[in-house]
Amino acid sequence: QEEMASGPAIWVFNGSVGEEDSSRHWRHGGFDDSRDLLYREILWASEFCFVLNGSSSVNNVRLVETIMHGCIPVVVTDDFHPPFDRELSWLDIAVFIRTREMPLLPEILASIDPGTRQGKRRVLGQVAPHLDVREEHFWN
Repeated sequence: QEEMASGPAIWVFNGSVGEEDSSRHWRHGGFDDSRDLLYREILWASEFCFVLNGSSSVNNVRLVETIMHGCIPVVVTDDFHPPFDRELSWLDIAVFIRTREMPLLPEILASIDPGTRQGKRRVLGQVAPHLDVREEHFWN
């Protein structure tokens, strides 16, 4: 990894980091891939993670991945109906911006005070276990 000369790095992901590689090996019920591990480590280390419209709406795996890794979701969309909106206070969890506001993203994120950031991460820690598909309660 290269060190950045100035300022924080911005990572954009699509579920992995690096070039596509067909040499991944299936082990222990999943692909054994160091890039997947790097991807998860980057999510854990990040304070903000983009949740963008892609091949599906922003209600996609990226939103859950972000929450599960304690990274504050930055939901970039012009039409978002959050899941579990009656149970979750999404403004306590995520940052929402419209597509036209993307040029203002550095200012928007910089304007969020440390107390608010800590509060969002605390709520993420409370919400994440309820969205974990590996847990029995998820399916009941």
